[in-house]
Amino acid sequence: MLILFLGSLFLISACYQKRFLKHFDNVGMHSSQWILEARGDTVPFTLNIQLPKGLLRGGLQLSLTPYLKQDSLKTPFTLFTKDKGSSSPESIILTGPKARTVSIEGYFMNFPQFKNSAFVIEWQATNKGKVAPLPQRIVGYGISQLFHDAAPICTIKPGFNPAIIREKIEAIPSDKAIKPYLLAIMSARLYDATSVQRYLESAFAKDSLLKEKAKSDVEFIGYRKESWFQTLIQ
Repeated sequence: MLILFLGSLFLISACYQKRFLKHFDNVGMHSSQWILEARGDTVPFTLNIQLPKGLLRGGLQLSLTPYLKQDSLKTPFTLFTKDKGSSSPESIILTGPKARTVSIEGYFMNFPQFKNSAFVIEWQATNKGKVAPLPQRIVGYGISQLFHDAAPICTIKPGFNPAIIREKIEAIPSDKAIKPYLLAIMSARLYDATSVQRYLESAFAKDSLLKEKAKSDVEFIGYRKESWFQTLIQ
């Protein structure tokens, strides 16, 4: 009888936990950029969290930790503060039952080993000392080197309108292999696979060393499994 009672308790507890965790599927998490861009030594991010009404009531709170994650490596985050300073908390704590969108701005350091990383949110719910880990979310990827690559020959900067960026890339001399390579990146951002293929073919014809770069360039993460991409980088 005792075994049956304990077993029933376990099942009730497991069902409650499943229902409890299911509520958090309604929490929205979105990065303002699908691919984060390096700006000098840092990689800025803006993370928007949509909290449904009544989720965080009765003392319940969420603890979120953003990372750039590459295999087993993680890089910590730094937050921008209202006074234009910065802080490096272990995690971001959200409380309160009101429905709202919370915008979190911060940055990671631009470490070379994270150039092909995932932008990951690890999070957990806490209530009265009890902790419930939640499935991690991948909200983007990093780290684009577009502006770093273009800087020596093209005066484009983060925040420029995409049309202006493309105009400045088009002005690069045609004999430079980096020109079609950068145009391939701009096409990838527009989900124009045909143009990505065409520009990469042109870039590789001018400089075959760019094939190695393209293999790990996060800008082409959506095309890596395409047969034409695999053929081009061989």
